[in-house]
Amino acid sequence: MGKKRRQSSIPRRKRMRRSGRLQAGKTWLARYSGKHVVKAYAKNFGVDVECAIAELQMLGHPLEAAELTRLRRDEKARIDGRRARKLVRSATPADDIGFWDLFPVGWETAVDDDAGRVGERDPARETDGEAMFPDGLWPF
Repeated sequence: MGKKRRQSSIPRRKRMRRSGRLQAGKTWLARYSGKHVVKAYAKNFGVDVECAIAELQMLGHPLEAAELTRLRRDEKARIDGRRARKLVRSATPADDIGFWDLFPVGWETAVDDDAGRVGERDPARETDGEAMFPDGLWPF
């Protein structure tokens, strides 16, 4: 007895190649009773709208020219919107400041025992975290 193969968590209908989708698409199309055939085919088989249009035409499903242009326009608008949101997200410096960037390293807020001054820079103690938490007393 060989090794037991681990089952994929991705449904079989979404792992199919075009030939398998066309075979399964015949029965799916016969059972489907909704109005939005192209969107439902694309969602069911995990393909984009353009691929769903091509495969439904291969299966012989009649599609109106006005519907095809609307679907292609909507898909292009969806892709362009996603691209624009991605550009905005990459352009804004979201969360560039880390936790330790909020603390001025090398500046003491308490009275320094050696110098007796408050809030002055001490270059001797200027390392990653020693200036904020002397004697290794980290808050976590």
